[in-house]
Amino acid sequence: MKRLRFLALAVALACAAPPAFAQSPFGAVVLGRISGGEPSWGLAWSARGYDEAGERARDECYERGAAACLIVGYARASCGALAVDAGNGHGAAWGESLESAERAALSACRAPGRTCRIVVSRCAE
Repeated sequence: MKRLRFLALAVALACAAPPAFAQSPFGAVVLGRISGGEPSWGLAWSARGYDEAGERARDECYERGAAACLIVGYARASCGALAVDAGNGHGAAWGESLESAERAALSACRAPGRTCRIVVSRCAE
């Protein structure tokens, strides 16, 4: 009887959802440029790992028309933002809230003579 209860418990645990830390979503932000200098970007969230997040974000960047797309950052279970300027300046950052991520991305992008704007921001789901 004891063995049967142990087996039932083992089956129940195996079928249960994995712990919350194992489900923490991964994200990636990718930046590229379309001919003419317009920014192209890709953002992937809720991926199972960094590789999947990077691949999905890169695919989205290419779909927007960029010839080359580079990963500018990864995140896990947080909010992320990407800021760009009219040239090649950019800033990617993460934070506990959308507002803190956007502020940090703008701060990372800004330099003398740059006017940066947020092109994408999102929080993990």
